Amino acid sequence: MILIDIWISSAEIRRRVEHETINLAKIYQSQGQGHLMDSIILDQDQLLIFRTFFKEAIETVNDKCSPYIRQNTIQRGEEYENTTKLDEDFYTILNMPDSFAQQATSGIDRAIYNYLVSWVIYRWLEAKLPNEAQTFKQRADKNLENLSMRLERRIKPLRRPYRLF
Repeated sequence: MILIDIWISSAEIRRRVEHETINLAKIYQSQGQGHLMDSIILDQDQLLIFRTFFKEAIETVNDKCSPYIRQNTIQRGEEYENTTKLDEDFYTILNMPDSFAQQATSGIDRAIYNYLVSWVIYRWLEAKLPNEAQTFKQRADKNLENLSMRLERRIKPLRRPYRLF
């Protein structure tokens, strides 16, 4: 069995989401809709909303990876001494078969990362800018399909026993 550790920091996802929403707000500002700028940007002030959307995305990824998630994984990322900085990262261990193509490992990590970013932005823009939100929803769906494809990649075909009678 091949074990793959995937750890994606929520702070990293939050920075990327903030960067993407700032870029989107700049586009709207250049089109003369600067009054939307404050409502588009998902920054540090909306941390609880970010965490809610981030947890939704994590649950979807865990559901998609569930056949490969190793039982009794160690949950990381939460500091119990400092409850003001609950940094709930995405962490999982995938237990892949020996025939898994290890070249797909970085692609799995990238697909999960991009899905988390796209889903959080989609959920944030869902009520504010529905047309823009659909673009991010399509990106999220594409990354989820890409994740499935990479999880199923093997170096040799699967041979199942076959009997005529």
